[in-house]
Amino acid sequence: MAQKNNWESSLCNCFSAGCGTCLLGCFCPCFLINKTQDMIDNKPSPSSCGSMCCMFCGLSILANLSCFLGWKQRKEIRTKYGIPGNGCSDCCISTCCPCCGLIQQYNEVEERLKQPQPVVQQPAPVQGMTYVPQQ
Repeated sequence: MAQKNNWESSLCNCFSAGCGTCLLGCFCPCFLINKTQDMIDNKPSPSSCGSMCCMFCGLSILANLSCFLGWKQRKEIRTKYGIPGNGCSDCCISTCCPCCGLIQQYNEVEERLKQPQPVVQQPAPVQGMTYVPQQ
């Protein structure tokens, strides 16, 4: 697990990634949550429409329960990047401020992916035993 650190993107800093991200978060949050999930899953080209988008729309239409996907994704991001927090704060943000939460999550993953990843050096191979014939 990564070392503990705080969110690089503030919850109230919606415009840090540009107006497009802010507009997606406010008017098409299903697209934004799907793009964020694709980035978390290391997909080479994040798309706007996918399984997460469909689930978000379905939960929104059926019972307005789309906040659960934001909550789940927020926990996944915190775990992946070692960000302190708890399920209660994730729930509050995903329920009371879903647009800002989704924008923060997108900004966070995008910013983390821009940072150089630590290189894990493999140990050198160990030479095996050699057979020396007896005379």
